[in-house]
Amino acid sequence: MKLQSLITLTTCLFIATLSFSQETEIEVRTKALSMTEVQLLTEASMYTQDGFLFFAEILTDKLIAFKPESPNYNYRKGYLSLEIRKDYIAAIPYLEKAVKSISANYDMYSTREQDAPTDALYHLASSYHLNQQIDKAEEYYNKFLAESKKNSELIPITNLKLAQCQIAKQQIAEPVKVYLRNIGPQVNTEFPEYSPVVSLDGSALYFTSRRPWANDETEAFKDETINQYPEDVYVSYWDFDSTWTTPVRLEFCLPTRNEATAAVSSDERKIYLYEDTTGFGDIYYTDFYHAKFQDIKKLELEGVNTDDWETHAMMSHDNQMFFFTSDREGGFGGRDIYMMKREGEQWSKPTNLGPGINGPNDEDAPFISIDNKTLYYASNGVKSIGGFDILYSSMNSDGTWGESKNIGFPFNSTNDDIFYTTTIDGLKGYMTSFRNGGNGDKDIYEIHNEFLGVNNI
Repeated sequence: MKLQSLITLTTCLFIATLSFSQETEIEVRTKALSMTEVQLLTEASMYTQDGFLFFAEILTDKLIAFKPESPNYNYRKGYLSLEIRKDYIAAIPYLEKAVKSISANYDMYSTREQDAPTDALYHLASSYHLNQQIDKAEEYYNKFLAESKKNSELIPITNLKLAQCQIAKQQIAEPVKVYLRNIGPQVNTEFPEYSPVVSLDGSALYFTSRRPWANDETEAFKDETINQYPEDVYVSYWDFDSTWTTPVRLEFCLPTRNEATAAVSSDERKIYLYEDTTGFGDIYYTDFYHAKFQDIKKLELEGVNTDDWETHAMMSHDNQMFFFTSDREGGFGGRDIYMMKREGEQWSKPTNLGPGINGPNDEDAPFISIDNKTLYYASNGVKSIGGFDILYSSMNSDGTWGESKNIGFPFNSTNDDIFYTTTIDGLKGYMTSFRNGGNGDKDIYEIHNEFLGVNNI
């Protein structure tokens, strides 16, 4: 391609992206009413490539109205259902239509393209996996490997997911004894609720939600690419009638920014948070005084925040250890968990917790038991049965951490299970999960068990 042509194409794509970012949902829906099939196809493809997936889905719905059985259009709808909402239940029937005719030379911009890409096999397999249809998931993961181009970026993740399917079969055949329940509509809504942090006595539950504010205060700050409101931190209290009270949004939340819970101190007077306006995302905190939580500040503990992505953190209950997650260079791959120890008035440098905890994929959301002997965290690597799973590791007598283990099924599902925290005795906890029967998106679940208790509290 000549330099002038390249410059022209780059300029056009920049102008298109700028134009998309200034559009609203109403404008896209209005525009779609007068578009031809060819125009819908072209613009939906541009929206998808530029990350405006919600707008792409609006146009894709119109495309399916033109050709309900089109493998191409059904693939787009199934893919967008997964990417925007991880709605695997809705995605499955679309992707089942898509895989009826696939092409290794798929052209998303061609108006003559009728087939779906080979990737449709992977996305259908992934949807079956999330829906705990393990045999079907394996079948379509293997079909994808047989049909895909050998340089496909999805091949390594497909091999990982096939390994997770084997673990899932083992775990499902030998379930652990737990009682698990969705904590209900008083806390969970049609919007995402996640990252719960329960107080040690179980009386308060801090969590993150993407629900809208009253009077449309957050409407202008909605992420139009995925149709979601900003993150805010809420608290709900366990009432005398054994229900959770109506959640209250905390004072430091602003309609213009994301604030997400990470951890709460034992006395509930400090909250650690994730905020994404600095670096690629950093750890912040807020202190409680004068009867309210103050505005958030970036954590200044040396060695924690960098120009990389720091997503989660927790101070041990005795204030002697600090755990956090980062994707900085020098790790084992993806996000890893690091620890710092208090040494008098100083803190040690961050130490990667090593290959018994961290792997080539992502580890996140560390939580330490009150006796500092059990570390819980989430991983989407080779020990998972699908998505993120809760793992745990016990501290050895020499202060190192033992090889981590999967906490078991149905504690974990084949979907994402993450952000596990417990009350003081370790027998009751809360986590985020995306399961059948939820309130819409990510929900918060309560889990009771009889095998993870803390002795001699």
